[in-house]
Amino acid sequence: MVSLRQSELRRSPWSSTEEQSGTVFDHTNCPHICQWLVSDGAVRNALRELYAPPSAAPGDITLREWKGIDFDTVEFHRHGTTSFILKRRIRQRLHGEIKAFALKCVIYPFLRIPRIGRATSSYATTYNPGDRELEHLVKVWASSERWILMDFVPGETLREWLDSKSGRPWSPAVSAPVHHPA
Repeated sequence: MVSLRQSELRRSPWSSTEEQSGTVFDHTNCPHICQWLVSDGAVRNALRELYAPPSAAPGDITLREWKGIDFDTVEFHRHGTTSFILKRRIRQRLHGEIKAFALKCVIYPFLRIPRIGRATSSYATTYNPGDRELEHLVKVWASSERWILMDFVPGETLREWLDSKSGRPWSPAVSAPVHHPA
């Protein structure tokens, strides 16, 4: 529900007006609230059950990767517009190194849109082009209709970078770029 509210604020043209008037919950305490929620055992169990991939063939990489996630150790990372991201380091070495992963989970209303489900499901195939080395892409481990499992790459999002360059938060209510006088 917290992720859904954040998504709604990012997509709604009226959110910037409410934010300016100070009447909207700005979610500045997200690290405390969301990290606390995801650390709760019942929430972790619900995430494990709700996001489990549908039945798959034995040996399917999606199911194998899903079963390899230790939900007792995942942490909340951030909200997106249509998803939330969990993160964690895997315990075993993979190709000689200990990797951190990001689990991007699509939030409920968007799970009901077939086109989003198909795009999310095919993400690993689409963005792991085999033998070609593409350094600008994050390594995707697996994907299902509900989630994408990939390398975790720390840093700021495009939105955060744009906000830092413009001097003010981006708003979906603004349909054209806003130019600020110097």
